Order: sequence, then structure tokens, then C-alpha cells
Amino acid sequence: MNDLGPNGENTHPDGKCCSPNGEMHWPDGEVSRTACDASAATRTTETNHVAACDTLGSVSLFTMAKEVFSARMRFSYCCIFYAALAILLTGSTVPAVAQSSFLKNSEGSVGAFAEFTSNVSGNGVTLDTTKAAGGQAAFRHSYHWWLGFEGSYNYTRFNEYYSTKPYSIQHNMHEFAGSYLVTTPTSLFGFKPFAMAGVSAIVFSPSLNGGQNVPWQGRTGINFGAGVEHPLLSPYFGVRIEYRGVYYKAPDFNQPALNTGASRLTSEPLAGFYFHF
Repeated sequence: MNDLGPNGENTHPDGKCCSPNGEMHWPDGEVSRTACDASAATRTTETNHVAACDTLGSVSLFTMAKEVFSARMRFSYCCIFYAALAILLTGSTVPAVAQSSFLKNSEGSVGAFAEFTSNVSGNGVTLDTTKAAGGQAAFRHSYHWWLGFEGSYNYTRFNEYYSTKPYSIQHNMHEFAGSYLVTTPTSLFGFKPFAMAGVSAIVFSPSLNGGQNVPWQGRTGINFGAGVEHPLLSPYFGVRIEYRGVYYKAPDFNQPALNTGASRLTSEPLAGFYFHF
């Protein structure tokens, strides 16, 4: 048992005294052990609070990122849903829309073509090309019974062989065309003839593996063509056959050694289907 001091306090063998209220005093007048313990407990609590805040911050960031990702996914799904819905509604209301909107006297079409490009030479350089296949997406609108316009995108890929290079250059050819369209008022044996002429913006984009690291290049050109179309099963759907050509300056990809200075013709016999709105 501990001894009692003169004031009724407990006295420890090492000379430290505990007052009746439980505080421990050191003989040399230092701060009480209880206060020291309370200070240490406070620091421990603050450390725990900081750790808890860090943990909550990490959880909050993770939750926020998860919510953003979920929102983007929901947005993507909504876009896909509404796009599909718009396509379905457009397809089911074509006859009504065609009577009261810009789509009246309009056509959309897709087709495939074969590419044949003429060989040219100049400045001591001869340029040969390979044959290829390509595709087209087009939109037509007639604002008079005989006159209208066509906008189209045409794509193909082929190789250019320059006599000054030991290897060929493969590129994608993107053509954005705008043309005036002339259509006959009557059909001949169910075939309706048409002709067109206009201008084109052409982009030669070297392919990743066969482009030989040359830069892309743009050219302007003149396009023209003629053909016939014939309805199938319905006045709103039919087949189209045409020949179209594009005349432009041969690409040199900004390389002096590839410059022929000559223009050439790319021919594209085409067959496809159209949808009349």
C-alpha cells in the first residue's frame, strides 16, 4: 500500500506524490503526468482526424470519378438510344415528311465503284498507279423539275509509282464533291437519265504502313458524270448506275523529286442504291 503524506495525499516510494484529485506531482515542480498524458492523447486524436480526412478525401475522389464515369456512360447510352429512335421515326414518316419539308425531291444514296487513274509524265518523272475499289455516299436535291445539286463523299486507296523512287507510295484518296445536277423530265423504259458537273476538294492521305512518311496533300479538281436510275419495288427505292470522272493535278506530296507538273483523270464507274424521300 502507498503511504499517506501530511496533506492526505498518496506518496509513492520514488518520491512522487498523487494529490487527492489524482494528479501526480514531481518533487522538482515539473508539469503533472496527467497533463502530459492529456497532451499526448490530444496529439493522437489530431493524427487520427488527419488520417480520417485523408481516407474520406480518397473515398470522395473515387466516388466522384465513379459518378462522372457513370454519367458519361448514361450520356452515351442516351445518345445511342435517341439516334436509333430518330432513325426509326424518320424511316416510318418519310412519305409525310417528304410532302412538307426540304427533303421533298431529295435522295440519299450509297454505292461502290472501281478506280482507274491515268498514267502521266513530266519534268523527267513518270507516274503510274494501281487500280482499286472504292465507295461513295451522296445526297441529291432537285429545286426545279430538271435542275438540282449533289453533294458526295468518295473514298478509295491505291498506290503511286514514281520513276524517281524505288518504292511505291500508298495513300487514301478522300474526295468531297459538289455538283450541279440535270435530270430529264421523263423516263425511258423505266430508266431516268441524269448528268452532273462540279468541283471537288481532294485529300491524299498516305497510309500508315505504305505511305513512306510523306506528308498529306490537298488538290482541287473538276468532276463530271452521267448515268441512269431505275426504281425497284417502290417509287422511294431504286438502283443507280453512273460514270463519274475527276480531273486534277497529280500529287507530289511536296517532294520536288515527285513533281510531274501534269494533270490526270481518275475514272469511277459506279453502281449503287438510292432512297427517295
